[in-house]
Amino acid sequence: MSNQNGSLQRGQQMNIFCKGCGKKVDTFVVGDYRYGSPIKTCPKCKAEYINPVYHEIETDGISPDAFDIKKLLIVLLIGVIFFVISAAMHYYEVTTLDYYHTIYIAIMVISIIVILFAIGDIILIKTGLKEKRNERKRQESVQRMSNPEYALKLREFGYNVPQKYIPEEDTVHNKTEI
Repeated sequence: MSNQNGSLQRGQQMNIFCKGCGKKVDTFVVGDYRYGSPIKTCPKCKAEYINPVYHEIETDGISPDAFDIKKLLIVLLIGVIFFVISAAMHYYEVTTLDYYHTIYIAIMVISIIVILFAIGDIILIKTGLKEKRNERKRQESVQRMSNPEYALKLREFGYNVPQKYIPEEDTVHNKTEI
């Protein structure tokens, strides 16, 4: 499922395995973007691992697609197109052929769900509710990052932790090592 140069593709499903015991600890879809601590704990051996779906707002920022209304309008349009085509096919079969395939009904239901989610997200963006929700999640991130142990642990995992969250004694120690 990777492209020609071997990199991951958006939408590809991946498994996360614990580096301590090898147990499958989670599954994620490449491109998913959730807010929260990326540091998770293996239920079997209690080793810590990184779940790449979760993003600490104070280190990674807000998702690039969080407020992209153009993408939502495209999703909305695709949902409408699929609904109209499947409804037309269903209508044609029922009125002309006197039978129908349930797949068209399933496509219509899925299309309606896609349409409603797109409309809902657009409303959240336009009313500012999505921005308020993201600000609340940013405040939660600030609270987690204010714990020096957590900030240092994130840095050990390779995150670019803002200097304001690194304890002063650790900053001085790192400068003397260089």
